[in-house]
Amino acid sequence: MRDQDGVLERIRQGLLYTESEASFQDPLRRADLVFEYNSVRPGDTERRRALLERILGSVGARTVLLSPFHAGFGSKCAPR
Repeated sequence: MRDQDGVLERIRQGLLYTESEASFQDPLRRADLVFEYNSVRPGDTERRRALLERILGSVGARTVLLSPFHAGFGSKCAPR
């Protein structure tokens, strides 16, 4: 647990960390959100944007990611 706290603090500070160090992050939650994003119709822009914000933490006003979108790693997924 102590190592996790150190990695989380580095993430919060915007410092470098490796994927293996932060592997305790919930990859299944992210995978479920990415799967859901890829399943949403392209015309449902509000739902797609909401999912991107949950996956990435924030997105620009005109951000568009075409399906299939893949995310191998991240720590910004909001809880369900």
